[in-house]
Amino acid sequence: MSTPDGDPAHGNYSQLARDIENYVYGNADLGIPPRPYANRFYMQRNTFTATWKNGDYYDTYTPPFTAESYIKYMIRNHAKPANVGGLTPGQAGLQMVTAAMLGSINDCRLGGGPDGPCGPICDPVCVLQTALDIAETYNTDFIEIFPQDGQNPAFYAMITAATIAMGGTPRPTPSPTPTPSPTPPLLPPTATSATNVTSSGFTANWTAVSGATGYFLDVSTQSDFSRYIGGYRKRDVGNVRRWSVTGLRQNKTYYYRLRAYDDSQISDYSNVIAVTTDPN
Repeated sequence: MSTPDGDPAHGNYSQLARDIENYVYGNADLGIPPRPYANRFYMQRNTFTATWKNGDYYDTYTPPFTAESYIKYMIRNHAKPANVGGLTPGQAGLQMVTAAMLGSINDCRLGGGPDGPCGPICDPVCVLQTALDIAETYNTDFIEIFPQDGQNPAFYAMITAATIAMGGTPRPTPSPTPTPSPTPPLLPPTATSATNVTSSGFTANWTAVSGATGYFLDVSTQSDFSRYIGGYRKRDVGNVRRWSVTGLRQNKTYYYRLRAYDDSQISDYSNVIAVTTDPN
């Protein structure tokens, strides 16, 4: 927007300032009527840096119309509090020229260069804090910062303070999602000795498991459970502690084991119990 010759007709800062003044205050010579401030116009400057003067500096000083600082005067004049002559306090905005976090790769642009208030090291915390402090003195309605800075935990406190100083309400820090406690594993039941042994059956017994809502019963003629007798492979016997197994052959050895279950899991196998039916 600047031009070497400073001619307002060539689109420099003074031309922008003149257009703004004509729009807001009116210009009788050009037949431009004044317009009310409210909801009409936001003075926003997107090259704010930490080397700007405090906004209240322009309450007592009016720079030359052709000076680059005149736009700063206009921003302050548009946003300053009513007690120092402001018409619509806060009706203006500022935007950081870049992210404080990028100072090392853009010659400390937000910090005002290596000769800025934070020096050639361009410490990001110093740069952002200085910029925010100055920005607040303009009494603007908002200050835009860059995502890299907004997401940096080292900046949270200063951004929160600036938000409150400008009359805003910081977003609450989200509560971390609690890690659910792991569900304790369901313990296996303990199979106990068979009772009521006859030539054609027996009663399988086991201990109760806390939290179990039922049990699966396996019965086999093989100790490794490579084969099962009919209907007794993972047979759901419900939430009981004994089960009568019938229809067996006399004088034959059988094996049984159990697993407990609930609404979400099944336990490991219990121990194995061997039982031999009576010979007659």
